Amino acid sequence: MSDPCFASWPQARQRLADWYETPLGLELTRQIHERLREVLTDLHGEHGLQIGAGARRDDSLVLANLGHRLHLREEAGDALAAAPERLPLASGSLNLLVLCHVIEYHDGPEMLIAEAERVLAPEGRLVVVVFNPWSLFGLRRLLPHDGVPWNGRFPSMLRLYWWCRRADLRVESVAGCWRRPPAHGACLRWGLGWLERGPRFFDHCGAVQVVRVRKRRIPATPVRLKEGWRRRLAALHPARQRPTPPGRAARGVSTGKQARVRRREGS
Repeated sequence: MSDPCFASWPQARQRLADWYETPLGLELTRQIHERLREVLTDLHGEHGLQIGAGARRDDSLVLANLGHRLHLREEAGDALAAAPERLPLASGSLNLLVLCHVIEYHDGPEMLIAEAERVLAPEGRLVVVVFNPWSLFGLRRLLPHDGVPWNGRFPSMLRLYWWCRRADLRVESVAGCWRRPPAHGACLRWGLGWLERGPRFFDHCGAVQVVRVRKRRIPATPVRLKEGWRRRLAALHPARQRPTPPGRAARGVSTGKQARVRRREGS
């Protein structure tokens, strides 16, 4: 069922970029970059792709050690122009894929995760930047608003975990930022700065969550089981004993003993 208040990705992309140019959006962008620096600094690879962005000149891929960086914005003149759920890339061709506020405004978020799993190489990383519905920022959607960013479908972490698990992706880390409410007054934001202090545990209540996901590598060769597991499997499925060929003694039984057993059976 369609939601009349929902803004699809092509419509929300430009409006979201305009919102990130506001003073509140610029402060939020700085905190997001701090979290992305922690998540992307240790990543290496050849090819990376970023879909979506906050500010117009936002480039998160420069924080990672990549040989080639691509951006998708669905308009002519970009390095790559395509729909985010149908990327014109070969399977397993990317080492890093960044989805920045795309899942909240797309009609098929599960399709995005499945497409990300397809284009990622084994041990490749997917970084998802999403608004947190269970934050002071996310609860602002319950009040009257004038559109982006409040008219998106903010997914919970449990739902995002489930989508990744169905696509055979593993969530490695979750980092949040901006614990304050979305106040537009600079003095009010400064006065609420004390909410940013405290243990990092409370970042899970932040306005934006940066989720790092890894594509699992399927081993090409079978893994050798440990001795304890081999004994358990042998007990559950005992192997059938092969019949002893005639004229050949069984292991641990002498030929004379076999002859005596046959004589007793014949008598």
